[in-house]
Amino acid sequence: MEESYLIVRIPKSGSTSLETLVQSAFPEHKLITTPNLYTPDQDLSVIEKLRAIRKFSRRSLKEYGSPFESGMWRQILKQCKEANCIISGHIPFDRIPYPENFKLITLLRHPLGRLISEFKWERHRYAKRGAIRKLYNKGRSYYANQSLSDYIYFLADHADLYGNTTTRYLTGSANHKDPASFVINRYWHFGLLEYSDIFSKILSEKTGLPCEMAMKNVSPIKDQEEISSRLIQKFESFNQKDFELYDVLEKSIRDLEISP
Repeated sequence: MEESYLIVRIPKSGSTSLETLVQSAFPEHKLITTPNLYTPDQDLSVIEKLRAIRKFSRRSLKEYGSPFESGMWRQILKQCKEANCIISGHIPFDRIPYPENFKLITLLRHPLGRLISEFKWERHRYAKRGAIRKLYNKGRSYYANQSLSDYIYFLADHADLYGNTTTRYLTGSANHKDPASFVINRYWHFGLLEYSDIFSKILSEKTGLPCEMAMKNVSPIKDQEEISSRLIQKFESFNQKDFELYDVLEKSIRDLEISP
């Protein structure tokens, strides 16, 4: 299993493009995708909890012969013993069994850019829902359909669920004391969506194969212009870890740019 890789996909952070890039870097590896292992909405209400369980169980049963997460992982680990694999999914670090057996890969996005992308996606999801579900569902999509301000204040009211999402995925805890050091020391390859060219270049150097991400560098400036300074401060107030993590990793990447 030493040549197996696991992509920790952070929601709304270019993870679809990341998965495609990693596949191109390891063309002989078998791609294994997992159902979504975590969504904070599932802890918002009993209805959302049951919905998440049903969605996971159906896909896991169909693809891995078990409706349970433990059964899914047994099948995945068995496949990885038989062939080199790339495992990809929205998988928080604390849900990875034996993480030391995998070379971890991830891609982060500026917290404000991720916020705007998530907000637009939730608005889209709400528009697609039927009338009955719109009546009883008062989660993220409902507030995204109101306004960006309503959306951010809803997230703030449930900061224990929606705060520091990136840190939560990469370390397994939204309150990790030093997420940047954790990522630097535990992940085989990491980068920032806004510096995807550097991410691709270093991956090419590690694999000896040409790698280029379909999604080019993304600037957070445009996203920030859509948010007032008041809302930015509000969002920062319950996402300090994510902002600090991004800043430290951005500095390390900028240092790579200027190094000889």
